[in-house]
Amino acid sequence: MNNRKKDGSKLFIPKKLKELNSLGFYRLEIFNEFKKNPLSLVDVGSRWGFSEIFKTIAPLISATGFEPDLEEVKKIKASENDFGNWNNFEIIPEALFNKEGLLKLNITKNPNNSSIFKLDKNFYNRYKLNGFEIERTEEVKANSLDNLNKKRKDSNFGEIIQLDSQGSEYEIITGASNLIKKNTQCLICEISFFSPYAGTKGMTQIFEIVGKLGLHFYSFLDFKFRSTKKIPKKTRIGRERVMQADAIFFKDPLFTLNNYGQRQVKINFLSALIFGFYDYCFELLDLIEIKQNEKAFLETLILQLGNLDLDYIRNETKKFRDSLKENNLDAILELGKIVDERRDFFSYDDLIKK
Repeated sequence: MNNRKKDGSKLFIPKKLKELNSLGFYRLEIFNEFKKNPLSLVDVGSRWGFSEIFKTIAPLISATGFEPDLEEVKKIKASENDFGNWNNFEIIPEALFNKEGLLKLNITKNPNNSSIFKLDKNFYNRYKLNGFEIERTEEVKANSLDNLNKKRKDSNFGEIIQLDSQGSEYEIITGASNLIKKNTQCLICEISFFSPYAGTKGMTQIFEIVGKLGLHFYSFLDFKFRSTKKIPKKTRIGRERVMQADAIFFKDPLFTLNNYGQRQVKINFLSALIFGFYDYCFELLDLIEIKQNEKAFLETLILQLGNLDLDYIRNETKKFRDSLKENNLDAILELGKIVDERRDFFSYDDLIKK
């Protein structure tokens, strides 16, 4: 499985999460309903395919992606057909927004930076944001998720929504408010602390509307930082400005127990499992109606997914240790890469040293 994200950074996926089939995960009765009535994933910003993290539980997922570029749609379909493990999937050749209509899409030098919003030249020049240069403009068809949902027969549409739409996340959420209130258990949304695009909504506005829709913020994933690059990172340490991160929200059944069915709790459990919220998994497991032997299996699995042994640590730190032995300044870069991949995992300040 390719662990690279669309921006080229590495996505940390535990090895055992990619081996769920061989571990017997799909033989559990608890998840049989998702084989017949799969979990609905909406992945907005699916240029180059669906997010790798969801492929770890692909047999339980009906995936819907959105891509207005017809040539890209053909490539995505070919790629996902080759992958072949989804319960089912579709690519809708439209952009998403808060209403139906036509939008002007600015195609950038690096295509995954393409946006309906124009470039903010102040931030572009200040932080040398190469790859955001606009090369051409295309008119694309757009719609809202609420409009599309009215025409669908799938009553579970949008149980998990992932948004990475280069600045239009707020508009997509406002155009999906009814759907999110009714169906969405987990929302993953790219949040900008400063945006390379002019006129976009930031963290405050998105958090406010998402909270009103009944979702609780849990964590940030995959922070990205930027600086003016006046300080050489290979030989110095310092702090940079936070540019963006993925925020993950859950409709948490532990807040409103009486309003949740078993399907909703299981969706939260599966989402928490693949994103590494293992402590939350244990909380949710106590709410799921489950046979004791299957509960014991999942308890063991949760602990296995987060297990780090010394061989693993030696392998992950080999390049760093080799550079250090050779007194090579690349050691600083290799250490930084290790930190980057695990920046949003456990913090350890609450542990008492014995």
